[in-house]
Amino acid sequence: MNVLSIGAHPADVFDQAAGTLANFAADGHDVYIAVVTHGGYSHAQLVEGKGKTKQIAEVIGLKKKECDAAAQHVGAKEVCYLGFDDEPFTPTRETTHALAAYIRKVRPQVVIMHHPGEYSHPDHPVVGEMALRSIKAAERWLEGSELEPHSVKSIYFFGTQFRSISATLGWQVQSPDFVVDITRSIEKKKRAVAAFESQSYAGAKYEEKWVAERVERLEGYWGLMNGLRYAEEFIAFTPQIVQLLP
Repeated sequence: MNVLSIGAHPADVFDQAAGTLANFAADGHDVYIAVVTHGGYSHAQLVEGKGKTKQIAEVIGLKKKECDAAAQHVGAKEVCYLGFDDEPFTPTRETTHALAAYIRKVRPQVVIMHHPGEYSHPDHPVVGEMALRSIKAAERWLEGSELEPHSVKSIYFFGTQFRSISATLGWQVQSPDFVVDITRSIEKKKRAVAAFESQSYAGAKYEEKWVAERVERLEGYWGLMNGLRYAEEFIAFTPQIVQLLP
């Protein structure tokens, strides 16, 4: 089975689904990652003219290097860097079709991505909405593409970054439909997240000690709430169709 995870920025997929992707890879499935933006502007403290010394091209290269390392830790087969500008990311026909073309190329049965109502970074819900359009374009009409149309069977949204501010903005905060036990892959997730040394929030860098503490607070909490050691949560785009309740 082919699994594709779509992130707005290089670190997003690993923050929210590294354990689940590592589970897929360990079980023999092919894992692909699509990164919509280069992520260079989302951490402005790294860019020259905003307090530090790096040029934007250097930051973009650093992000890609970190993402490649993280992908190796979870066992991903390939990372596609679409390379569009972030903060703000502004979707266009070009960006929508670029992602749709990659979907046709890798032909995933499962897509894991941002929810159009997710709020943690403003680019996340925008990429989530665009990705749904890209999935539809890959299925139906894609100008200039010689690749066969492809329908994605299952779509899941990251369920781990819904915040109270979502409700303030008028978005409905949704409970997860699926809880994935990532205990067997937790060390892979730690290494993947720690690969992003350039990330920093409130002065905390993604180094190993901080990552270990973050995992205990977040993935450990979701695990505890569901009778597991560590977990990641997801929201299904469409309901499961069954003959009997499982």
